[in-house]
Amino acid sequence: MYLKTKEVSVASITVAWNGSTVLVEHLRALLEQSHPLGEIVVVDNASADCTLGLLGQQFPDVTVLPMQTNLGMGGGLGAGLRYALEKRFDWFWLFDQDSVPGRTALGELLRGLATLGGRASNVGVLASMPLHPETGFEHFGLLWRDRFVTVPRERARQPVCFVDTVISSGSLIRRDVVERVGFPRQDFFMDFVDHEYNLRIRRHGYEIALVRESVIYHRLGEARRVRRFWLGPIVLRSHQAPWRNYYMSRNEVFTVWHLFGTTKSRLFLLLRMLRRGGRIICYDGRKLARLKLHFMGIRDGFMKDLTRRRDQLPEE
Repeated sequence: MYLKTKEVSVASITVAWNGSTVLVEHLRALLEQSHPLGEIVVVDNASADCTLGLLGQQFPDVTVLPMQTNLGMGGGLGAGLRYALEKRFDWFWLFDQDSVPGRTALGELLRGLATLGGRASNVGVLASMPLHPETGFEHFGLLWRDRFVTVPRERARQPVCFVDTVISSGSLIRRDVVERVGFPRQDFFMDFVDHEYNLRIRRHGYEIALVRESVIYHRLGEARRVRRFWLGPIVLRSHQAPWRNYYMSRNEVFTVWHLFGTTKSRLFLLLRMLRRGGRIICYDGRKLARLKLHFMGIRDGFMKDLTRRRDQLPEE
């Protein structure tokens, strides 16, 4: 889909897999943006449902890039970014299939950039504020201090807040960032793709700005509120398929231990993996399956083994 835009050219890139039940709302929200998109691109990761048929029938002007196999989130984003680079867009707006941007989300990102003056030239990523529609939880992004640290709430309430990492969905990435930094890691397949990519972007000297007025409605699996370790604060806990525990742990261990490793960060990583196992025991169903996959992921991350495919994981 090729449309005339205002001021800068922006392409959206959505990675879809068996997304027929959620893509309609997502794509309608993109089509209704107050700042129009130059092109809407959907990377279909070899869906087995009617996703491709739905796109062809209801959204004939959307550009669809069908993959022969499921490349995961990292590979899907990479395929979309390669296409958008060739089309010479200025910015790339990344999404997963179940995020719904507010009507002014893109316009607010660009307005936020305009308020930064000379600092704007160093901004490589503009991020929308993810809001969980059922619980109202907001994801303010994270700071990297040899470990991930939550952004202080008063800082997160500012119109534009600088952070070190955000979720990939709703991130608007400048063209020259991709040209200099490269693409998200395809070998990660799923989970932690965004954090590794953001830390890599920060290492190259770019800043990441979270724009509060730009809102996307984003679901994190079947989320529910839980009290952390009985006496702690109430947090949002996402319920995902057990196999996701493998990729979450493997990719984080690989990233922190081998790519951003310091004595301090490695110590915090070990503690974080222990706590993650504890949370599985305290809060999740199918505990044994999840723990097995969690520790498999830790082992493979330490061993730099990023070759294991989804179909090579043990049955759940």
